[in-house]
Amino acid sequence: MLNPALILDSFVAKLQAIPELVAEMGGDAERISGYHDAFPLKASLAVSIHEMPSPGILVAWTGTAPTGEGRRWKHGFSVFIRSGRAQAEDGEKHGTEYFFWLIVNGVPDGCEQSLLYEQVHASCEPMDVPSVVRDKDAEAVDFLHLSTAFDEIGDN
Repeated sequence: MLNPALILDSFVAKLQAIPELVAEMGGDAERISGYHDAFPLKASLAVSIHEMPSPGILVAWTGTAPTGEGRRWKHGFSVFIRSGRAQAEDGEKHGTEYFFWLIVNGVPDGCEQSLLYEQVHASCEPMDVPSVVRDKDAEAVDFLHLSTAFDEIGDN
């Protein structure tokens, strides 16, 4: 089984390689980050979601389960998306739904197709088609919660 932290870091790197997505972060790729548990500094995913910048994207591993196909594993991830500006100078909408669209359809630098069809880690299939729902933090501030998973290609 592959260490899920490696997939998390690769997923974040692919998101940081989507030029349009980074542009929406004010050009700061560090606004797209991964959540790694690290007590006592990062002991609560809910607190990290609440404290993430606007705009910002936080990726977290949510769990791993066997696929039922031999010794293969499926690793779940959540992507939390907080928007910044609501509208660009050209009038185009740039809210959280646009960020979701960029995550699915954006083409990372060095890749030939959208992230949906790219491998984020050499030992995993491309991401499952993600689902997304609207959520809110402890102060009722909205964000999007995207869920996806990656199947390992085989037992490592």
